[in-house]
Amino acid sequence: MDLADTIKDENEASNQDRAKAMICLRHHLDESLKMEYLTVKDPLMLWNNLKDRDDHLKMVVLPQASFDWIHLRLQDVKSIRVYNSAMFKIISQLKLCGENITDHDMLEKTFSTFHPRVCSCSSNTEK
Repeated sequence: MDLADTIKDENEASNQDRAKAMICLRHHLDESLKMEYLTVKDPLMLWNNLKDRDDHLKMVVLPQASFDWIHLRLQDVKSIRVYNSAMFKIISQLKLCGENITDHDMLEKTFSTFHPRVCSCSSNTEK
């Protein structure tokens, strides 16, 4: 819609473009956020408020998600389903914060946290 200039510092966008930008931004907000930012009339101010909110959320979520990822172990849960659910929840949080978890990372995490008795079965076949 060519409205990116309305959310830049010291912009000289027209009032009409600012109004269009506000309509567009509000259209994509969750209802609770629409109510929270109802009094904000400037698209730049709304954009900056939302960015600050997002940055704060990342600052809170990332340390906990990183901690959970480090301490996630297959041997600590009752089933693969519970493990997968926990793993994908943590991965979603990490992705929200800009961290990239690859399929290789997931496989490595899973294989490295098997109970030792499960992993030692190959050495038993050699005897």
